[in-house]
Amino acid sequence: MLADDVVDISNEGIDVALRIGELANTSLIAKKLVSNRRIICATSKYLERYGTPTTPDDLAYHNCLTLNAHKTTLNQWRFKDKSGFREISVRGNFEVNSGEALYQAVLAGLGIGRIATFLTDQDARLGQVVHLLAEYEDDTDVGIYALFPSSRYLLPKVKVFVDFLEKSFLHLQ
Repeated sequence: MLADDVVDISNEGIDVALRIGELANTSLIAKKLVSNRRIICATSKYLERYGTPTTPDDLAYHNCLTLNAHKTTLNQWRFKDKSGFREISVRGNFEVNSGEALYQAVLAGLGIGRIATFLTDQDARLGQVVHLLAEYEDDTDVGIYALFPSSRYLLPKVKVFVDFLEKSFLHLQ
């Protein structure tokens, strides 16, 4: 099952769920697979056409693509500077409820997005996306976790799958 919403895995009969970000207090066991951050990025094509922001305040003049997930619109982007952290309200003409769909919109040159590094790292190395405002970056870890029901006896298939996930995510560290 693929869903960007938080699903009650016990009621859905799910053995293992992957979650990105902060975890609510839960009776589930959480195994952190990898650290993950979000970066501000766009394609060279977009930047050639509309210019490159040099400060977070410049985002007011750009089409910022936003994520609407978990009944919350994530259009407050957090940055740090000499005085500490601050949030910038961003806006644009594209809002979606899937991180992957948001990233595909960035890759299509529709605007600037705040995207998880597990999606962007390979494309950034290949030059398909440009990392923006790195000196203002909020480097908060929004880890990727495997969640599974707590019990005294862990099903062998769950243990094998979580071990596989750990090995699969090693390249993201």
